[in-house]
Amino acid sequence: MADTLARAVESALDEADEVLLYDDGSTDDTQTVCWNITAQSKTVRYLRRRSAVPIGVCGARNLLISHAAGNLIIPLDADDWFLPGGIAALRKAHQEHSFIYGGWVDSRGEHRPPPIGMLNRKNVAKATFLFEKEHWLQVGGYNPLFNCGAEDYAFMLALHNAGIQGIAIDEPVYHYTDNDTGRAARCKARWPIIQDMMEAVYGIRPGDVHQKA
Repeated sequence: MADTLARAVESALDEADEVLLYDDGSTDDTQTVCWNITAQSKTVRYLRRRSAVPIGVCGARNLLISHAAGNLIIPLDADDWFLPGGIAALRKAHQEHSFIYGGWVDSRGEHRPPPIGMLNRKNVAKATFLFEKEHWLQVGGYNPLFNCGAEDYAFMLALHNAGIQGIAIDEPVYHYTDNDTGRAARCKARWPIIQDMMEAVYGIRPGDVHQKA
């Protein structure tokens, strides 16, 4: 995603203490874009896959989080971007033993509020929400079993299962790029199987989670 990566990084620079990038063996101009970004900002660190086998989205996130200097983590996909004040709003709402999520603006420019109380049915924040590195360690990180497009939802369920409470804030915090052919779309096509996997791994079946946020 060389065409959108710089926009994503720039959206974080004013409010993030550091920005970490991982290139899982891209075949476009991602490497050049990453080198250009790191040359212009000391806030950005860039890691690139060394082996012949991609590690996937879960491995990439786990690797970057392990290298993060701070305790508060917010993932962002390369085709999305933070709205002004989005990171600050998530950090302001942070409480002990919680993960924080807000709404987003979709590709049509419409504000999509956070689906409060809906973790039992779906991913309430897609990829972008705030959590603590300490809690990521506690639950064992992102589970590669769910690389199929359910990695964020599975991670939220793991946090919930560990007693980490989801808290929603009203304002939109980032722009989400809709992709009807991406991993999320493929995930929907095999949702019953993924539900069975989540129940087997976490002892929780989507639809059985009850929380206030």
